[in-house]
Amino acid sequence: MKSVRTILVMATMAASLATFALPAAAQKGPGPGDGQGMRQGQGKSGPSAEKRLQHLTRQLDLSAEQQAQIRPILQEEESQLAALRAETTLSREERRSRLQELYAATFKKIRPILTPEQQQKHDDIQQRMQERRKSQSGPAPTTPPGK
Repeated sequence: MKSVRTILVMATMAASLATFALPAAAQKGPGPGDGQGMRQGQGKSGPSAEKRLQHLTRQLDLSAEQQAQIRPILQEEESQLAALRAETTLSREERRSRLQELYAATFKKIRPILTPEQQQKHDDIQQRMQERRKSQSGPAPTTPPGK
């Protein structure tokens, strides 16, 4: 009789634990190691073309006509990024260099679509981002490590 009561208590505790643990795990969602835990609309290497277009629209107040012109440019860039990710023979520096070239080429295509005010606003945003990156990287060491 006592062992039946113990089994029932243990089963009730297990059920209670499962009741609280499962919703927490479901809310958390996939973990960072499975590639599924990123923000919606974002792949392993960044936002999708559509998310980037939305971001540019918010930043630069793009018109519907500008969005229609820019969308295929960003979609082309997205496919080129996928090809670059698939290229496994590149060193990290080569990959970084090609990414920078691709981003620069993409914006070279987008820039003429923007008004002069939007171009200036984009330049200002890029300048602030560069300054932020420089301040985050910190000063270069004056002596080589280990000396």
